[in-house]
Formats: sequence, structure tokens, C-alpha cells
Amino acid sequence: MGFPGPDELGRGAVVGPGGASPFDGGGEERVRVDAEVLGGEARLADAVDRLHRAWAARRRVVVELAVGQDELRRPSVEERPPWVLGPGFTFLAERLHFLVWANNWDCRSGRPVWWWGRKAARLGAEEGGRADAVLADGTHAWVDGGPRAALDLPAVIHCESVEMGRLRVKRPAAPASGGPGGGLAADQQAAVHHRSGPARIIAPAGSGKTRTLTARLEHLIGREGVEPALITAVAYNSRAAAEMRSRLMGGRGARVSTIHSLGWRIIREVRPDAVLLEEREVRKRLSGLVWRRPQLNTDVIRPYMEAAADIRIGFRDPEEVEQEREDAPDLPRIFGAYRSVLAARNEVDHDEQVYSALELLLADPALRRRWQSRCRHMLVDEFQDLTPAYLLLIRLLASPSLTVFGVGDDDQTIYGYAGADPAFLLDYDRYFPGAGRRALEVNYRSPARAVEAASSLLSRNRRRVDKTVRAAAAPDPDGFRIIEAPDERMTLSAVEAVMGWLEEGAYPDSVAVLARVNSALLPMLAGLVEAGAPVRSRMASGLLSRTVMRAALAWMRLARHPSRMKSQDLLEAARRPSRGINRLSADLLAGRSRPLTTADLAWLGRKLEDRKHKAWFRWIADIDRAAEAAKAGRSRTLLEELIGVIGLGQAAGRLDRGRTRVDRAAHSDDLTALRRTADVYWELESFEERLRTLLEAAGPPSGGPAEGPAAEAEGVTLSTIHRVKGMEWERVLVFGVDDGLMPHALAGEAGMEEERRVLHVAVTRGRRRVVLAADSSRPSPFLAELRGERPRPPAAPPSPASPRPAAAPAGGRIQTADPADVDQELFEKLKAWRLEKARERQFPPYVVFHDRTLEAVAAARPRTELDLLDISGIGPKKLDDYGEELLELVEDHLES
Repeated sequence: MGFPGPDELGRGAVVGPGGASPFDGGGEERVRVDAEVLGGEARLADAVDRLHRAWAARRRVVVELAVGQDELRRPSVEERPPWVLGPGFTFLAERLHFLVWANNWDCRSGRPVWWWGRKAARLGAEEGGRADAVLADGTHAWVDGGPRAALDLPAVIHCESVEMGRLRVKRPAAPASGGPGGGLAADQQAAVHHRSGPARIIAPAGSGKTRTLTARLEHLIGREGVEPALITAVAYNSRAAAEMRSRLMGGRGARVSTIHSLGWRIIREVRPDAVLLEEREVRKRLSGLVWRRPQLNTDVIRPYMEAAADIRIGFRDPEEVEQEREDAPDLPRIFGAYRSVLAARNEVDHDEQVYSALELLLADPALRRRWQSRCRHMLVDEFQDLTPAYLLLIRLLASPSLTVFGVGDDDQTIYGYAGADPAFLLDYDRYFPGAGRRALEVNYRSPARAVEAASSLLSRNRRRVDKTVRAAAAPDPDGFRIIEAPDERMTLSAVEAVMGWLEEGAYPDSVAVLARVNSALLPMLAGLVEAGAPVRSRMASGLLSRTVMRAALAWMRLARHPSRMKSQDLLEAARRPSRGINRLSADLLAGRSRPLTTADLAWLGRKLEDRKHKAWFRWIADIDRAAEAAKAGRSRTLLEELIGVIGLGQAAGRLDRGRTRVDRAAHSDDLTALRRTADVYWELESFEERLRTLLEAAGPPSGGPAEGPAAEAEGVTLSTIHRVKGMEWERVLVFGVDDGLMPHALAGEAGMEEERRVLHVAVTRGRRRVVLAADSSRPSPFLAELRGERPRPPAAPPSPASPRPAAAPAGGRIQTADPADVDQELFEKLKAWRLEKARERQFPPYVVFHDRTLEAVAAARPRTELDLLDISGIGPKKLDDYGEELLELVEDHLES
């Protein structure tokens, strides 16, 4: 047939500068490629986007090529750090070169040339005939340059096969019956049989996404004739990858990998002797770079590990990360030095598997081409969990065609703290131009009422793909219910619900108790163990070493035995809640090894003056008050006094203001957990001993899986919601659906949509029964949304015994000081004080505070801890270390 070929192929043409369209009638879209396009990023991006959409849709286009071939195919190298580039980066010039020639005739000489036909001839075919080439057996075949698709033509060879040196003919497929796609529901089949190019598959919880994805892979190989060597499937974790491999029947040769193992293979191709580090080795490398002494009950290395993940996986600016989190001073230098150490030792840590792979691909066009040839067709599971780094890696590997079959659910995006964003699915077409859209609509897992409740909850979110979700299960009134009980009864009610399931005959390992944060599970752990249920938990005694937990237990010991108080407990109680006597107590109690009484404390403070005298004796009065509450012998009575009256609740709230990770328990959550555990271990005298025994016995088993709750022994699973993505149980109880936990107080208004998604994930983990347990005095507003009602306003402000911390958004903190507001004399005093602290602790002054932080202090002249927390660069850790001294210095300056 020759030029222009069947309309179904959608072939365009490349003409020279000013060249006329070679097609009869004209009217095709025209794209000019000249030096201005190659030299300007905006023009280049526009040309690439137009050509890509035309190619994906097989829409005829005319390319006016006004540059030479050498200029068009010049290799691209990118030396900027990946975190600067962002997930939307691709090599536009490389994509342009591909799109100019992929499915277009070369009409520059006046005689049209179909280069794919000529390349087929080099493999033994004869160019021309009734199609593009005549094969050795006499078959007249078209050589297709468009996106891989089932075409209604007698014989087609795809250009990808030609590039592999093969003349593999794809003939029209017979209607599907059994095999790939057989037994699938209509919505699943529609996704599996997506015709060509990239596709976004919205797969709500329980809708069979893994089955759909593996069937798509089988379909590509078995029915579309795609060579397995061109396909890479990406699973969320190694467990999901193993499951995907086990389901594959005809996927021989296709790679199934996690994102990290994919990066590791790229690295090993360049650095075959590279060594993958475990966490303890990472800590050793960092410990030699961090200018901070080890501190009791404080992990000084963990903040740098988390901050490095924010940079490498979340693509955050190192300086911004340092500003945001005050527990990682000098982060930009340490981050660079740490990576230099890894490079010099040819070592790679967990996140470096992705980040180093990105650097290698960006810097080496040949390596990039090799890996792109292995990833011509990518299938990505759990797309909603991709971070900016993961998305960039996938886009680099899938370029230039960007043929990615992404399966995910924006309503399950719950890793926003790591950089995951529902926008990656909402704006899928931006990242993968011309993408088709499919959606699965049936939840085969969850009870009907749970599906209805979750849909009602999510309908309040604005940033989501509009979708329909139906339950496959028949309505069951017991499938979903909410238990609302007073706080002091909530734990026992929840334990009774779980024990009721076990008494009905449910296997313990078919039951899960899920909570928003880890410490919230503590009362359920105590209650279930007390009731005789076997449990599986990752909680350990280290939980009791957290700042406010530690302080609460110290106060409880003092209250129980005020006539024989230990100095260590007194020092802990003097620090929290803060009352400006940290240094004073350390001085007065120094060398005191024998137990003390409140009379001893009064004698030690007899010579103090003014505010120090008042603060010291208020502290003694609080100890007496706690001891009085302890006489009742009930754990909850004392804890409520400590939290609501003595001020541990307010102290926890202040510490929580500087927290940035909403996936971790807040200090206020710890106090709530202790108070609720007191309803199980109600006898005060044995409370702490039983608590420690419980956690020592229930710690995670050695060698347990890294990606989910331990699975070796039978027992009721206790886990946070963030750890159970992709998992399911027969019966699920969601514990602590309270205002302050769900939604979590630290999430703020900006995080409400993600908080709904977190609860939705929990609700959709159960197959037969889902129960939510909530404090009736502080019910989550989400409960009304689950019922389809308007949330009712709280009956009263949060009780002092159940403080809800006020989380200050980072944007509301004092970032920099106006030079006109800076008290220069105070600034100089602050710098002198900082130098003294640095010498005392033997590390550089900037590790104490940056100049910009001291300038902000000198401008704001803070008088309280809350004032200090409003200054960027001062968070809970800095407040704990230096807050008292800073406030004293400012007050002394103002008085002078």
C-alpha cells in the first residue's frame, strides 16, 4: 500500500523547514522543531506534550524539522541533585527525538521513507509489498511505530520487536475466553484489555487490584505479543512482589520487583561490588559525623536518618528540612558528608538504592537507554504510595514512551509525611500523557455496611477521583458497628468485643486491632493479655522511655513513696512539666544518693530568693498534691491529677507543637494510652511493674518481617494502620476513634483529608466484621461522617485530663527576624551564651543554634516556652535542652 498506510496506524510525517503537508486535504496538527524549541524549556515542553498526545492517540501530525539529526539526538546529562528536579522531570530532548520519528514518515526528500520498514529489511525482510515489508514466508506485514495495541490488520510487527532484532508477527486476536482475563469481572476485564499506551486504574480497597494487574501482565505477553524482556512490574514491597510472582502463569521473563530492588539492580550494574548496609552500619557512619554527644533516653542519630529520607525520598530542600526539625542541626553539611562516606566506601543504604540509581540514570545516557529498553512497559502496583523519588525513577525508566499501567487508589494515600500525594493519581495524565482511565468498582472484601460507611466518609474529601464503590457482600447488620463508651470504659468494651469473637470460635490470627499510633495500642495489649488472649505485637519496653511517659512514671513513683524519693525521679519531675528549675534541681540534688522527703526538699530550697523560691516550693506542693491523689490507690485517679492539674498534659501539648511526623505517636497520645491502660491495671502499687512485664513479654520477635506485624506465632494482631496496607483479616477492631487521635491533632486542618483516608484504610481491612471503638466524651467528627450525618459539635471543650495539643503549622512560626527588630545587645549576649554551651558540650556553636535563630530570639524577646516554640529552629528537643536558660537570659536582659 505504501504511503501513508492504513488510517488505523495513525502515521504522520516529518517535513523540512517550510515543507508542505504530504497528506491529501491537509488540516493535520503541525509542530515546528527548531533551535528555539531546543533551546527553551517551555517551548520544548510544549512541543513534546503535543507530539506525545498525538502519538498516543494515533492522531496524524506533521513535524516541521528545522534542525539536524545530530542536534536532535544529542545525549542529555543532568548534574543537578534529584531532589532539585522533582518528580515531573524527564529528558525532554530525548523524548522529542523519539516522538519525531516513532510513527512518522520521513518526507524531507520528497519521497516518503518508512524507516521501520527499512530496519525490518536489515533483519531479512524485503521492504515494500502490499504493506511495509514482505517476510521470508511471504507474509506482507505492517511495521507499527505507534503505542503497542491490538490492531485490526492482517499482520503487524511492532517496532519494539524490530529493535530487539525480531520479526515477530502479531495477528488479530480471537475474542477472549478463559486465559488472561478469564473469570474476571467486567470492570476488571476492561482494565486488563486497555487498548494501548499508559493507563490509570483506580482500584478501591478490596477490588482485586493485584489480580487485575497480574492479568494485565499475562495479557500483554499472551495476547498482545509483548516480549517479556520489555516488561517490568513494580510491587509495593517484597511480600507483594512474591504474591504477584506466585499468581503469574505466563509471565516468564517479565521482571517483578520492588522499587528499591529495582534501584539496587541499576546500581549493581555500574558498581558490582557495592555493599548494602543494615541500619546499625548506617548509624556507625553517621555517628562519626554528628557533633552531638550521646544522651540518656535520646536517639541523636534517628533524626538525621529521617531527615535524609525527607531529602532523598521526599525531595525536600536540606536547609528547609533542617529549619523544620530542630533535632538535626547542621543537616546540609552532614547529609553531604554522609553520602561522601558512602561513596568512598562503595556502600548503599536503604534510601540510597533509589537516590543513587536516580543519579546514575541522570548522568549516564547509555545506562539510561539500557534500562529503558527493559522497562518499555511498566506496571506499577499501589501507585498512590509513590513518593517524588519513586515517581521520578519510574518516569525515567519508562521514558520516552511513558507506557505505565498504574494501579492504585487515591483514597488510600496515607504516606503524605513521606511525600506521597494523591495528586500523582489525580494528575496522572500530566505525568503520563495520553493515559487512559479505568476504574474498578466492586469491593469484594469488606462488609456492605463498612463499604457504605467508608464511601460516606470519603465523600467529604475534595482532592480525590470521583468514584463509585459497591459491595459484593450481602447486607449484614453486624458487619459494621461503632462502640461509643466513656473513656474509662472504652478499653474494657473493646476488649470484650474481641474476646467475644474468640469465644464465638474465631481464630486469634484472623483478628486485628488497629490504631492510629503505636502507643494507643498499649491499653488493648494490656487488656487482651489480662483476658488470656494470645497477641502479636511490635510494642516493646522502649515505649516507656519516651519523654512524657518517662516523666509520668517518675511522678507516679514519687507520689507512691513521698517519704523515700530518689534523686533521679526528682530530676525527671523537675523537668516536666517545666517550671524553670531544671538547672536549680540538678545543683541542689547533686550528690544526694539517699532517698529524700518533701521536708528535705524544703530545707534544700530555704535560701532561694524571688521567683526561684516560688517555683521550687510550687513544685514541692505539686508533689504533695500527687501523693494525696495516690492515697486512693487507683492508677487512673493519680494519672488524671498529673495530666490535668499538675500539668503533664500541657507539657505534652507544648512538646507536640514542634513535631512534624504525623505517623508517630505524639506525647499527648502517650498520656492518653497510660490513662486508658490504668483502667486495666487499676491498682496503683503494681501499675508500673505490670506494665514493664507486659512490654518485655510482648516485644517483637527477633527476625520478624520488616514490612508488617509479626506473623510467626498465632495471636490477635496489634498494629498501627500505617503498617497494614495491603493486609486483611476476618475481623478488625479500630481502637481510639477519638477527636485528637482520628483525626490526629498534629494533622491540623490541612491534614484532615489524609486523616479520613487513614481511617478508611482501617475500616476496609476487615472481611466479615469491623468494629470502631471511641470515647463517647470526645468522639471523632468522622463517626458522624461514617454514619452519613453531620458531625455534631463537642459537648464541651477537651477535658484537662485528655489534653489535645495545639499543633502549630510550620508556616505560622517566626522564620526570620526583621533586622530592625533585633535587639543587638541581646543578640551578642545570646551568641556569648551559645559559645559557652558549645565549649561545654564540645561541638561547634551552630549545632546549638544558628545565628538566624538567635536573631529571631533577640527580636521576639520570648517570655514563655510557647513563645520560644513559635520561633523556627526551636522545637521540643531544643526547648528541653536550652529553653530554661534562654528564657532566663532574656528576662535578665530585659530587667537590666
